[in-house]
Amino acid sequence: MQLANQALQAEPANESALRALAQAQLARGAYGEALAAVDKLAAQGASAAASADSAAILAGLARAAASGRATLSVDAATLKRRAKEAYERAIAADSEDRRSRDGLTRLDGSQ
Repeated sequence: MQLANQALQAEPANESALRALAQAQLARGAYGEALAAVDKLAAQGASAAASADSAAILAGLARAAASGRATLSVDAATLKRRAKEAYERAIAADSEDRRSRDGLTRLDGSQ
């Protein structure tokens, strides 16, 4: 996480650093910060790979919100919808993206 923060200080729009930071924040339970990083990725027009990562992070945030582990400015249903949209963007950009297809299937199955 320290390397990602250093990279972002030098280049605030560094997509790889934002992706790494968001994943690390989700893993350590910094849910609000992870959501902020995903929002920043979306605002700058994320690549297909960033959309896939964002979708996985949003799905994790949705699970955390639904279980009561996270209190965020958006509810679990909204996070899940955003995850689905991000998976769909990733798949539209790369129809062979198996990770996104699997993620979307898991997300749809968790209804």
